[in-house]
Amino acid sequence: MQNSLPPVISLALAFVVTAPVLLALPPIDKGWKERYMEKEPPPAYKPQAQAEKCNVCHTGAKKADKNDYGKAVGKHIKKADVDRLKGMPDDLKKLIEDALKKAEEEKNEKGEKFGDIMKKGKLPGSK
Repeated sequence: MQNSLPPVISLALAFVVTAPVLLALPPIDKGWKERYMEKEPPPAYKPQAQAEKCNVCHTGAKKADKNDYGKAVGKHIKKADVDRLKGMPDDLKKLIEDALKKAEEEKNEKGEKFGDIMKKGKLPGSK
């Protein structure tokens, strides 16, 4: 029985350390989906975004790995701000909406605005 205690403690510690990161993402994901998936998206856009899921903003195995669109969103919203506003849903929603609007105005390597790319029914981030 003593051999099973260290793995349990290790697992609990791993959860405690990673929980703040895991909890910071759902409000951004929810805000993104409300803005771009629930409000009349271009016909081809919604199925693509549903298939790509997190890869609309992220690339690679780690969530810290972001594509150019994910980096643009990340410039306008910080984990500390999301954490600070967790108990204030209206303020958190506004923070996320503002960050997404600002990211729409950012441009990719080709000089195209992310918002214009999405209006054409394409996913904004490069792979």
